Amino acid sequence: MECELCGRAGADKRAEVEGAVLNVCERCSSLGKDLTPVQITQVNKKPVPKLPDELEVSVIPNFSDIIRKTREKKNLTQQQLAANIKETMSSLRRIEEGWEPPLTVLQKIERELSIRLLERVSAGKSTALAKKPKLTIGDMIEVKV
Repeated sequence: MECELCGRAGADKRAEVEGAVLNVCERCSSLGKDLTPVQITQVNKKPVPKLPDELEVSVIPNFSDIIRKTREKKNLTQQQLAANIKETMSSLRRIEEGWEPPLTVLQKIERELSIRLLERVSAGKSTALAKKPKLTIGDMIEVKV
């Protein structure tokens, strides 16, 4: 890096010269106030406990039907439920059609409707939903010939 005052190579200092903070060489650093870098110290943080690797959360296979039936049983529209969980109505409609949302959204739906959609399974076990591919645009398009 070169000095912003004289143009020499080796500008390894920062100095405040007449109100401007510049990268300067050793010789030009005497023309202003030398700014030393602030030392940042790390705070010792407690380690976050990790869940055992053999436990993983899985979505129950018929979650979309359960959400729709419970919502209708509680006389809520898609718009009302979406507003209650602070999600868009279109995302709730896609969830009810079978699209698997992020776990945080499913947890909000569980709390709002008082239902269980997630289950813990060991790493060796696999659910039918885990094998099912996610919904894509190609699944939604009807090709007309």
